[in-house]
Amino acid sequence: TNRKNKLFLQNTSKELNLFFLHLLCNMNFVKYILRPLFIDGNIWIFRVEYVVSYYTLRALERFKNYCESNKHKHVETEELIEILKEGEKIFKTQLRNCMMHYDLKGSGVITFENIDKPFYGIIEMCFDGISYQDYLAELHNLSDKIINYLEKQFDFSNVKLEKL
Repeated sequence: TNRKNKLFLQNTSKELNLFFLHLLCNMNFVKYILRPLFIDGNIWIFRVEYVVSYYTLRALERFKNYCESNKHKHVETEELIEILKEGEKIFKTQLRNCMMHYDLKGSGVITFENIDKPFYGIIEMCFDGISYQDYLAELHNLSDKIINYLEKQFDFSNVKLEKL
């Protein structure tokens, strides 16, 4: 809407505010709704978080590129650049292809030694032996950094929640 909103930053366009809000809602849904619902280590939640984090990171990368190519648009990119660098390490192409697509035949990442591990040991193969649990911790850490960055794009100080 065009109504004034205390949540949105005044020096940012409505479109950009909505862009950030959309990304933040997706990330927070995974963190605050899905993760707590499936605390038993459900690997599908891992996959959902992986995909949501990946596409949020790509959206932030497009935002950074847009800001760089449009000199009139000022944005604090130092924190964003750090997040993007960390994301490049976590979202390696071989693992990304396995997470995004269901056909694992011929991917060269499944071995019989790892068949009992989550995702058939794909993470161990793609990241030189790093365990699924360690990788999951890194993914959660990156997700939290993305959320923190996105939350800085809003002013939550004057927002009051009302009971529905």
